[in-house]
Amino acid sequence: MSWYTLVPCAVMAVCTAVAGTAAIRTGWLFPWLRGRLFRPVLFGRGLLVMAAAFVLQLVGGLFIEDPDVRLRIVDTPGIAGLLISLGMITIAQVPVRDR
Repeated sequence: MSWYTLVPCAVMAVCTAVAGTAAIRTGWLFPWLRGRLFRPVLFGRGLLVMAAAFVLQLVGGLFIEDPDVRLRIVDTPGIAGLLISLGMITIAQVPVRDR
């Protein structure tokens, strides 16, 4: 993995992990999300899953050279983690139904 792929992926992993931890621990959100986000803890957990998927991509890109092994061990779970985190983030924005 080359440095121009490694550095942005590492920066995105750290930023999403920090934002997810802040959302879970304190309920702090980015200013542009405060009006439409109804579940900050679920949003934070989604960001942490996304950060874990980024870290998985980093580790697989650095240490696994065989493309078949990388596809089965790193790429498929990484893509699944990104899709799950996007689903969690989307669900966090849907308002809760009151009965």
